[in-house]
Amino acid sequence: MNYRHFFAGTALAVAVAHSPAYAAEAIWSVAGFNQPESVQHDPQTKEVYVSSINGSPVEATGKGYISRLSETGKVLDHKWVKGLDSPKGMAVANGHVYVADLHFLRVIDQKTGELLHSAPAANSKMLNDVTVDDEGVVYVSDWLGGAIYRYAGKGITRWFETKDIPHPNGLQFKNGTLLIGNWGDKLNKDFSTNKLGSLYRLDPKTMQLTQDPKAVQLANIDGVSVLDNGTVILNDWLTGNVFEVSDKGPRLLFNAGKGAADTSVSGGKLYVPMMLDNRLDVYSLEAITKPAK
Repeated sequence: MNYRHFFAGTALAVAVAHSPAYAAEAIWSVAGFNQPESVQHDPQTKEVYVSSINGSPVEATGKGYISRLSETGKVLDHKWVKGLDSPKGMAVANGHVYVADLHFLRVIDQKTGELLHSAPAANSKMLNDVTVDDEGVVYVSDWLGGAIYRYAGKGITRWFETKDIPHPNGLQFKNGTLLIGNWGDKLNKDFSTNKLGSLYRLDPKTMQLTQDPKAVQLANIDGVSVLDNGTVILNDWLTGNVFEVSDKGPRLLFNAGKGAADTSVSGGKLYVPMMLDNRLDVYSLEAITKPAK
């Protein structure tokens, strides 16, 4: 299947209160990936991991792989882990790299790249993003299946679903709360939606779900990251728009380009995998979030 055709669609216009103050410039970029979908930086090892689908996002091709880079963009191992089905979101925690790989959660040894465990997510349709809480519990979104799975070291179970979030995509656990970015409602064939997605917060202990009033029908949400001050950085795959959501409301920071996939924030930088351009772009977080003059 041609991936560009699979995700082709008309870009959606998003209205927000503020316009970006300037055109953002990447501080470094690396090309040569094959449909990079997700990126994770580990400040402890100072390494960057990039997942490449390398084929259809809904088919187990066995051609997917993960690249390992230095935090300055040097490719250390282009196919550090290979033979994956269709790898997308990742999380790094406790010496492991967790990967959402179509219908499996893959657990990889961070030091060796060895595949330690493959946990099958029963009845899943397309696992998408991964995050880990403070106790080491792993959460995985099923974008097409409309659910969130939970992995606690033994097996993975279908854990949470609601009609309010039919297409959960980006996940981020922060300060006892699971943030969930919904892609939108009523998915069309071109993967646009009749309604844009909103940001939600779930308390895993009480299972109380709340919609963020500052991010209602904001975007076809892909990546979700939370800064130490509570500000959320999220992006829209279809338009390429990157937003911050704070107490002041949503603000459009800049446009990274269509196909900006599962972004992440670490070490003062915003990492943006450009899926359609087979490239990773990295921005200074301070530069892109500076207040408009």
